[in-house]
Amino acid sequence: MHRNDILTPDDPDLAFKLFEVLKLADMLLIDSIKAAIISRIRDDWPATLKEYRENRRVYRTKDPSDRELKKIDRFTPEPASVLRVARQFDHTLLTPHLFYILSFTDPLTPYDVTELPHDQVMGLARWDLVSSRDKGIAAAGRARLLHRYTEQLLDQKKNCSSGIHACSSRWHELAKLVPLALVEGSDPLSILYAVLTRENGSEHRMRFPQGICENCAQGWDRHISALQASIFADLSNFYIDLE
Repeated sequence: MHRNDILTPDDPDLAFKLFEVLKLADMLLIDSIKAAIISRIRDDWPATLKEYRENRRVYRTKDPSDRELKKIDRFTPEPASVLRVARQFDHTLLTPHLFYILSFTDPLTPYDVTELPHDQVMGLARWDLVSSRDKGIAAAGRARLLHRYTEQLLDQKKNCSSGIHACSSRWHELAKLVPLALVEGSDPLSILYAVLTRENGSEHRMRFPQGICENCAQGWDRHISALQASIFADLSNFYIDLE
């Protein structure tokens, strides 16, 4: 099989599927295969906010006829399998973003479940592959992040500069949805991405209010974009002692 047939650019479960191949390549000292697989896995874990947004776009535009995606929104590469690869083969894959994604997945629902409750908003991971130490890193990082940013996510009141009461009401309505989605378990970056792209996916159930004036819409986007950038830049301050 051709290398490109295996290392597809939009497979969210690549690290799990190729783990045994990695083990064999490691045992036989075939470094070129190991390097190719690890490089492909690394591509899924962005180092910049721009890369993060592009990755979201790639996984969001997968074939909607995919039977599995109709049942479960698996739009992000599965983090626990990547963490297992990192611990065993390449510690440079241990990034704050990897632990961030893991920390906002549901530790109680099995990854191979075929259908989720209609109100399920958290992503899934193979938590059985995660060590106690790494579970602790993920939990502590999530707690630090939410402690730091919950107040800012709540503090989004704004009055319309044109004095339009209905516009201001819609702004406040949208501002309430962000902390609500947090309480339900959605991760902040995905929430803010959904707002910026006017995405009405099942993982947030957030809708940008219709009828908001252009000035308020632009102001909201600037505020949300800056907040998203700040959270992404701060991940290394929350998810620490990864090695």
